[in-house]
Amino acid sequence: MIPAKTSCPSSDWTLEYNGFIMSMEEHRGQGDNDLFDDGFYATTYVCVDSYAEVLPNSYQAHNDGSLIFMVGADCSGMGAMRNCPPYKQGAVLSCVVCSK
Repeated sequence: MIPAKTSCPSSDWTLEYNGFIMSMEEHRGQGDNDLFDDGFYATTYVCVDSYAEVLPNSYQAHNDGSLIFMVGADCSGMGAMRNCPPYKQGAVLSCVVCSK
C-alpha cells in the first residue's frame, strides 16, 4: 500500500486497486475525561478500494464496536503533518495498492 498516491511507482509494478486511506477505530470505553476524546481511537489504517461495495443486508446498528472513517490531512501544525504541500487541509488522503 502506498499512501497519498493514485498510481504505482513505475511500470514494473501492477496496479491492484486505488482508493482512500481509512482508519479502523474502536470505542475507548467510558470514564475518559480527555477534552478532545470522542470515545474512539484509530487502531489500524487501511487502503479501501474506491469501488468498495457494501454487502446487502449487512448494516448493523452502532453498538460501540469498531467503525471505519475517511482520513483527511491535518495541516494545522497540531498533528504529524507539519509541512503539508502537496496536501490540502481536510482533503481525503488517497492510496494505491500495487504488487510486483
